Amino acid sequence: MRNCLTRYITIVCISLLAALNSIGAQNIGDEFVAAGIAYRIISNNRVEVISRGDVNYKGLVSIGVPKTVTYNGRTFNIYSLGARAFLDCTTLQRVVLPSTVTSLGSATFEGCTSLRQINIPSGVTHIGDYAFQGCRNLEEIKLPPSVRDIGYRAFAGCTALKEIDIDAVTLDFYCFDGCTALKTVDLGERLRAIGKCAFRNCTALTDISIPYEVREIDDSTFYNCAALRRVYIGESVDTIMPTAFLACHALESFTVSPYNEYYTDINGALCDIERQVLYIYPEAKCEPEMNFTLSTVRRIAKWAFRGNQRLRRFVVKSSINDVDEEAFIGCSNLEYFELPLSTQTIGNRALAECPELTYFRVRTTIRKIGDDILVDSRKLEQFHCRQRHPDVVEIAPNAFRGIPASCPLYVPLGYGDAYAAVDGWKYFPSIIEEDVFVPGDVNDDELCNVSDISAVYAYILDPDDPNNLIDPEAADVNHDGEVNVSDISAIYEIIITDE
Repeated sequence: MRNCLTRYITIVCISLLAALNSIGAQNIGDEFVAAGIAYRIISNNRVEVISRGDVNYKGLVSIGVPKTVTYNGRTFNIYSLGARAFLDCTTLQRVVLPSTVTSLGSATFEGCTSLRQINIPSGVTHIGDYAFQGCRNLEEIKLPPSVRDIGYRAFAGCTALKEIDIDAVTLDFYCFDGCTALKTVDLGERLRAIGKCAFRNCTALTDISIPYEVREIDDSTFYNCAALRRVYIGESVDTIMPTAFLACHALESFTVSPYNEYYTDINGALCDIERQVLYIYPEAKCEPEMNFTLSTVRRIAKWAFRGNQRLRRFVVKSSINDVDEEAFIGCSNLEYFELPLSTQTIGNRALAECPELTYFRVRTTIRKIGDDILVDSRKLEQFHCRQRHPDVVEIAPNAFRGIPASCPLYVPLGYGDAYAAVDGWKYFPSIIEEDVFVPGDVNDDELCNVSDISAVYAYILDPDDPNNLIDPEAADVNHDGEVNVSDISAIYEIIITDE
């Protein structure tokens, strides 16, 4: 008797459960309309607001989404706003959302060009792709701490948005692209990832501080932030892409956390932690006639000066060994460019697209010249090379392509035939010898003075120190095959005699 009763109860429970599951399965995905708003059931007690062809939101000026809605005798919480729910409602100005909403779907308010006021409930964790794209009258929006991620182009083109406080973990690609009134941004302390172009074309933004947890500043993150003046780099950043701050013409300085293990700042310029590689030199720090003197820097990295509009005359006074590819590409007003004695390599397209450049000079230690280093520099009038051994220079096949055929090659006196005999230099139909040799000029500045004595003295003490670079042929003043104290005496005699 007991076994039969147990079996009966079990059968009844299983049947009841199956019936309940059947009812739930039938309801999930159902759509209905209540009080002029369309909904879709997404679980047994939750619905999302949707767009539906038979429900017209067009013409609405304001809308208040309720906290709950009843359908067929059942009450549901409004859990989310679905994709394209209010897409292109161009008259909509004000939206009130209930505390039950936790997610805004993709393109929810995209194209709501009149939207001025909306509250984001404290439980919202996700703002979807394109959610507010093109809401050009949205001046203010407060994001609660619950928001964890902001989607692709979520606020792109919100041209009236003036400030934003973000406590999210992830900002997707282009999320604030084109917010041209955005002047103040607080990235909070939880942020870990900023997508490429996230703040591209935010032309009013003046300062930015990259928080502790962020590791990478991606391609074009702050591209064309034309008013950006100061940047703080947090301690965890280990990758800054070359285009991250491109076309930031008002940029004055970088400040890097003293605890960062990958980057540092030197007088406002962004460098590697060893202070030997220059990554970005802020354009607003440049003088039109600039003598570059960062003493520890040995390499100018790709795009370090790209698109600089201020430079007109650039002379390197410190010991730069390498100029990377496209380091000065697109310097639209650069007219005069001179590299120091130490420079050995010039990368591909290093000074390409410099339309005003007329004068270019490299010195005695040059060893490698890449492709198209001066392509589209159509006004170039003089190319000077001080190397006395032209055959040791590795010249790329298209190194001088784009240089005007009328531009002569200037070489040291007595070395014209040596240059003409090397295939790589035959691009220049005209080779002009110039007498630029100054006895005792060991640092190749075309002067013989006390600085040359100091340079030789330092070289004798430590010839392997890259800071103690001299032209050894010029330093061997007495032609005994060695650089020693007797050469210092000879330089001293030259200085005394000239005086």
